[in-house]
Amino acid sequence: MHIAVFCGSSMPRNKEIVEDAALGRRIAQEGHTLVYGGSNLGLMGVVSGAALEEGGRVVGVIPTLFCDDIIHSQRVTELVRVGGENE
Repeated sequence: MHIAVFCGSSMPRNKEIVEDAALGRRIAQEGHTLVYGGSNLGLMGVVSGAALEEGGRVVGVIPTLFCDDIIHSQRVTELVRVGGENE
């Protein structure tokens, strides 16, 4: 099963939310695939990092307009770039 998680690229002040964002770990432990926004920033980075630490499959979906530095700074199992320069 693929589970999509949509969350922010910033870190909230509420640490409890950050701890809950480690649900990526649970997704991986259950053998599911995490699909998320493709960034290593903020909550997206916490969720995807937790899944990767557990050996889970992580698919990042990210608009091509974001810089390559952000894209390449996050390990993912698969990266899907969407949109183009004219979109």
